[in-house]
This record gives sequence, C-alpha cells and structure tokens, in this order.
Amino acid sequence: MVGHAVTADSDGDGSRKPRAGTSSSPELSAPSFTNGFLDPKNIYSSYAYDYNALQNLGFCCNPLNNSSGAPPRASIALATFGNLHTSTTAPTLPDIAGFQAIFPYLAYQVTTIPIDGGPAACVVGTGQPCNNDLETALDTEWATATANSFGSHLDTARVYVYEDGGQAEDMYNQMLTDGFARIFSTSWDNSEFTGQFAISGSTMDTRHAIFNNMLGQGWTLVNSSGDAGATADCTYNSTTKTYSGTLDVNYPSSDPDFVGVGGTLLTLFNNGTFSSEVAWTGGATAGSCTQNNGGSTGGCSQHFSVPAYQSGSNGTCGTFRSVPDIALNASSGQLIYFNGGSQGVGG
Repeated sequence: MVGHAVTADSDGDGSRKPRAGTSSSPELSAPSFTNGFLDPKNIYSSYAYDYNALQNLGFCCNPLNNSSGAPPRASIALATFGNLHTSTTAPTLPDIAGFQAIFPYLAYQVTTIPIDGGPAACVVGTGQPCNNDLETALDTEWATATANSFGSHLDTARVYVYEDGGQAEDMYNQMLTDGFARIFSTSWDNSEFTGQFAISGSTMDTRHAIFNNMLGQGWTLVNSSGDAGATADCTYNSTTKTYSGTLDVNYPSSDPDFVGVGGTLLTLFNNGTFSSEVAWTGGATAGSCTQNNGGSTGGCSQHFSVPAYQSGSNGTCGTFRSVPDIALNASSGQLIYFNGGSQGVGG
C-alpha cells in the first residue's frame, strides 16, 4: 500500500558549480572541509573520486533534455526504513533544503513514497536519536550530491525515497511496479542466517526473485556491505553485557544481483589534498563489532554461489560469493544536515 507522496525540488546556483582542478589551479582540486568534515567538493575532487571523470562515463542526468526531468535510467530509488522529515510549510523537506543551503550549487528533485503506512514517526530527543531517519536523510542528501547537474533540478537525478513501514518485499515490488528509476540503493541489511537481525534462506530466495526481475528491466542494485567487520551477526549478550559474533556477511550485498559496497578510510590533508586511503578496519578490542565500529563488513556468503563475474577472483570463498565488490570512503566523516543542524557522519 502506497501512502501520500511528498515532492520537493530546487535549482542549484550554477555560478557556484564546482570545477575540476588542474595542476595549475590547486585551489580547485583541493577544496577545504566544511565544519571539519568532508563535503561534496572533497568527494568530487581529483584527490578523492574525480567526479568529472565519472560524469564523462555516466548517464547523469537528463541527456535528452526531457521536459519532465531525468528519465528512469538516470533516477535513483532509495529503499529506506526511516522517514525523511517533512513540514506543512515551506520548505516541505527541511533536511534536504538545509543541506542545499550549505551547498547552494546543488540542485535537487526528491519525492518521498511511504509504503504500508510508512515507518512510525520518531521525534528526536534525549536517548532517541532516530537513527533510521538520520540514515534516510544521509542517503538522500548524498545520492543527490553525487548525481547532480549544479543547475536546473530538471537536469539532476530524481531521487525517490521509499519509506517502508511493513514488509520489505512490498517496498521492492512497489519500486518494480512504479518503474520510476533504474538505480536501487539501500543502506539497510540483515546478516545471513545468524544474529539478532538474521534473514532466512527462504526470505533471501523470495527477495532474490524480485531482484532478478529488476535486473531484467535494466536496474542497477547497490547495497552497503555493513559496518560490523567480519562478524555481520554481531549481537549483544544481555548476560555478559558484551557484543560478539561469528564470521558472517550481510544480505542483500551478498546477493549476486547486487554491487556490494564496502568502506574505506579516506584521509585528506588539511588543505584537501590526498594523504591515504586504506580499508576501514574499525575497532580492534573485544566487542568492537557493535554497530558502526566494526569496520567494513566483508567475507563469504553462506547462501549464494560464486557468480560467473567473480570466477577466479573471489578470494578464499571457494564456490561461494564474496563481498564487497567495491569500496568508498566510510570512516572519515561526511557532512549531512539533520533535524535542524549539520553534523558529520561516518560508517
């Protein structure tokens, strides 16, 4: 069941469009940080992921100049289990507007789509950080930032934020039925078989069938591999008051239909130039597997066989699928806007 959708859009200030740096213009290729955290210009920089080069290889975002905006092929569907904060007065999506106010070169066109009534409302307060809502804001803001025209919102990737309040299968099927996008991205996952948030083999198979249908329609599916290190099933023991886990990976990044995205630690010098980039390893003490401190999750699926595209390159996983496939910065904090203010978020 689909609830009431909310759409908000805004053009970016093209005069402030970030430019690619060259050896003769280091101030452009080595942007400074914002409030001490990485911002879109840092990520665009040739010292990080060279956004202009990626743009030249991509389809972003409205190459045929459709009057209605970006086509499905260049649009993004986010699968979330939180709420993107809304307002009955302008701006209707205050977190997104707040993010753009910090980075006025960004355009955006965002639509929220509640599924099965949407997630329960959460009011940020003491002891209640509303992490699912924060994650939804994070995903929406950075999906927009990394698929942007720096001009008209009609030439920027449309972002459809599906907010699930029921069964994940309902959300995935609605995405497929709507057909608004051809890029699927989610930061939510479950450990395979074991742990507090484990998923069964039969449920993985049910969802795999939906994802197969998406691939048949030309979708690209992306999921973070997790943040509990090698132990995706990291679970709290109320008796010993400790966290522990076994070797396990997360689904759906373990599904061969997905590009599993791991995390790195990207370090830039204070002037924005490249220092280093290494795998995000997280904490090394007992219990460090707890959420967002275990480092990038990776390993071998216990359910999915090695796909043909990984043949000979799946490490020590033998006949099983290995994850992740790629990795980008996760450990160094990137700036977001949430609940009335900016903050840095890593993991």
